[in-house]
Amino acid sequence: MMKNVKGLIEKKLSKWKGKEWYHQRFDGAPYYLYFIGEAHVGTLAERKMGGDFSAHFVSLKTAKPIGILKWKTLKRFTLPFCRRQKKRKNISAYIYQTWKKEEDLFNSKCLEIGKTDLKKLSDTELVALHKEFSHITLERFSSSSLIDGFALGTDQLTADLIKKIYDKSKLKDKIRLTEVFSALTAPVHSSFINEAELAMMKMALQMRKDKKMADKLAAEYQKKFFWIRNNFVDFFVLSADYFKKKRASC
Repeated sequence: MMKNVKGLIEKKLSKWKGKEWYHQRFDGAPYYLYFIGEAHVGTLAERKMGGDFSAHFVSLKTAKPIGILKWKTLKRFTLPFCRRQKKRKNISAYIYQTWKKEEDLFNSKCLEIGKTDLKKLSDTELVALHKEFSHITLERFSSSSLIDGFALGTDQLTADLIKKIYDKSKLKDKIRLTEVFSALTAPVHSSFINEAELAMMKMALQMRKDKKMADKLAAEYQKKFFWIRNNFVDFFVLSADYFKKKRASC
């Protein structure tokens, strides 16, 4: 587990001052942010092909935490990774397979804990379970430094390349650069939010055709999407009645 080292910031301040940093604002509770920070920096570093972060700061003084990464660290990883990707076309599949064991173990442990009545555990049993879960979670999320290192590091690289072509094209007088960037970088697969919204519209149409099916359809939808409002701060188990009311707006 991550340890609190008193005086560390003051001791290392001269080393960190004057560097270029990447700032990212997001919603997040300290408990969840700990896992990402620890997993980014040291966990399973030997697998990461240089994609582990040397430092990761999180400021909790504002309403929304700010994650701060050393920009040099991102660039140190991004360009070599892009070159490596040209030589190894299936590198994404390789990374997926490399962490598949940790992914499967994390998913199975979450399902196991979900079926466990934590109130019946003794303090000792609860601490042991949390320790085991923390270890599994850190190893599962250790690959996220590869994902963030590539995604955050290539954002600016991609934007610069698009702008270079845009400035020389006839599109410059017809459409804004931001619109071109959004269109070219749009995901090719539907997000889970899009899937939930599409499923909601289908459910609403089915309910209009057969009102007697409303309870069954809402229960099926709730089972698949009860978590739709969850984030790194709040946790909700939305009810079937919530979705029955929500479908009225479709």
